Formats: sequence, structure tokens, C-alpha cells
Amino acid sequence: MTKTEMTRVLWAVAPENTPYTEIVASTPTNIAMILDTFPIPFVAKEVRNSMGRGTFLIENEQQFMDYAKKNDVLYVQEHLENDGKDMRICVIGDKIFASYWRVGMEGEFLHNIAQGGELCYDFIPTEASDLVLRIARDLNINHAGFDVMISNGKFYILEFNILFGNQGLQTAGESIEQAIYRYISEEFDRPFPTTPLPSKKIVS
Repeated sequence: MTKTEMTRVLWAVAPENTPYTEIVASTPTNIAMILDTFPIPFVAKEVRNSMGRGTFLIENEQQFMDYAKKNDVLYVQEHLENDGKDMRICVIGDKIFASYWRVGMEGEFLHNIAQGGELCYDFIPTEASDLVLRIARDLNINHAGFDVMISNGKFYILEFNILFGNQGLQTAGESIEQAIYRYISEEFDRPFPTTPLPSKKIVS
């Protein structure tokens, strides 16, 4: 799933918890529209990247023009004020498997662990977990990592990924692979083996 598809499904189930986003073709008209619509700074992303790669904080017009030249699709989001961290909340089945804060390096825009962020397992707000479980249920998702940010007291889903980094994903001695296997084993019945059909070959 690309960021474009992911954002559109979030618009459908949780528009109030999705950052304001524009997804348009990279044309001169749309470039001008973005610059007129979004106050600087804002966020621009490549639609097929992950782990913080291809995500840029646009702090001036030239940075955006450089981004627009390299991308056929403009994926632009409002910049959410925050205290330098966001949450990764991982769902397996209908339960939270693991959740933690990703704390960015001093002065850094990105919080991803792959980009130098640190893990913190201190209190995860219940409201964030409840929001993630509701969205996962509404979208019929049973395995994903959701990135959640608090900005001005409101919870926002930045994105979610079916394939996500597994840094920090060890709960009660169980790895994420073990948890997925356990969920599949408990949730889906194993088919009984069938009895081989007798051979119809006639031996004379």
C-alpha cells in the first residue's frame, strides 16, 4: 500500500485524526496551489518510501521546488507542532502487541528509530491505543504498526504500515514473529488432512 492509498483509507474512517494532506500531480498549477495553501514549514513525502526515508521538512520555497522536480506525485501534509516524539503502536489480531514512544534526536525533524531516534516505554495514552484499535477494526487490519502523534492535545495518525520495523518489538519474552504465529494458530482452524484416494489403476 502506498502512502496515497493509506491516506485515502484514513480519510474514510478517521478524517478528524488525519493531518491535513494534499495529494496531487506535480504540475506548475498544483505547485503554486501548494505554496499558496500550506504555511511554511510543511511536510513533503515520497509516496513509496518508509522508515523516515523520503520524508522532508520543507522550510523554504526552493526546497519544495527541488522536491517537486523529483516526484510525479506531490504528497504534502501540514506540519504538526509536537514535543519531539511520536508513538509506534503495533496491532496483532485485535490487541495491542507493543507500543512505545520514538524520541527524536535534539533538533531533528524525524523520530524514526532508523533515523537515530530512541525508544521510550513510558506511559502510552489510553486514548491513542483505543484510536488505533478502532481504526484497525474499521479497516479489518490484523497486523500493522501505526504512527501516532499528539499535537495541541489532539491525536493524529501519521501513517500505518503492514511491513514495519521491529526495533523494540519484544513483549513478555515473545517476538513479533511468535505473536503472529500464535494469532494465526488460535484464530484460524487447521484443515484436517484428507485421506488419499485409492488408486484406480488396474493391475492385471
